[in-house]
Amino acid sequence: MAILRYGSNSKLHLELVDGVGLGEVGTSRGQPLADAGAATTAALHEPLDYPPLAQSTTPADHVVLALDRNVPQAAEITAPWCRP
Repeated sequence: MAILRYGSNSKLHLELVDGVGLGEVGTSRGQPLADAGAATTAALHEPLDYPPLAQSTTPADHVVLALDRNVPQAAEITAPWCRP
């Protein structure tokens, strides 16, 4: 049995078939960004393998940036995109 933890206190129990394994992706820690807001803006304007945000939404759309509570520099990441 494998247990995947997510959210604050949630977990998912998985019964695995013999020969099936799980891997963890995205666990490496990078260096802090000098300007997290600018990096977020650049990523939304030029995402990998996807059109820019402005081309993939309409003016009536609402966009949500979902961040884990432990994301460093969360305020800096969201500042350019938050409306007062």
